[in-house]
Amino acid sequence: MPENAAPAVDTVAGETGPAPAGRAPSVTETVDRLSLVQALKDFEVANARVLDLTHRLTELNQELLELRSTHEKLRIEHNKVLARRAAPRAAAEAAASQALRVARAVKRRMR
Repeated sequence: MPENAAPAVDTVAGETGPAPAGRAPSVTETVDRLSLVQALKDFEVANARVLDLTHRLTELNQELLELRSTHEKLRIEHNKVLARRAAPRAAAEAAASQALRVARAVKRRMR
């Protein structure tokens, strides 16, 4: 059980003492007492589950943030690699384009 959970309820006020005026508790009083004890135990279990689920959700959210960060870093690195691979081709295309422009200019002047 998580450390934040309330301690188990073992007794309920009036549970250990006899009914007033020395009479035995009625069936209704006994059932009410047992129902209250069971409701308190059910609440304790539900509360423990909520705390556990909250803890798990927090951990998974942190993991998600770390994975998103890693993904973004890898995406940036991938784009850098693609840019480095494309740079020689772009330089070659620029040089070829420049050479073509020079050739056309020379051809025009020779006319």
